[in-house]
Amino acid sequence: MQIAVNAALDDGMEPPAIRAVLDRNHEQMPGALSLAVRFAEGVLAKDGSEEAARDEIESQLGATVLTELSLAIASARVFPTIKRALGFARSCSLVKVEVATRRRERSET
Repeated sequence: MQIAVNAALDDGMEPPAIRAVLDRNHEQMPGALSLAVRFAEGVLAKDGSEEAARDEIESQLGATVLTELSLAIASARVFPTIKRALGFARSCSLVKVEVATRRRERSET
């Protein structure tokens, strides 16, 4: 989880938006982010609740974005599945995720 948060920070995502996602606080998320999270939550719930978000994503952002989000949701399950299959997921612990502004270090070439 921390790796994903760090990657989001490095990509320029604002810490309050990341915290809102972690807290599942849709009221604090920017609109498009809330829409993507609602879609992901619905897909993972496997109860059909993603349908409205899917339609909204496709109409507002297009089929390409819908496809990319779908692939991202599916891909996010690959690493934990491999880890469990290899026997590295035997214990769980609550992780405190740090959401702080990170400085990007870029080399100019």
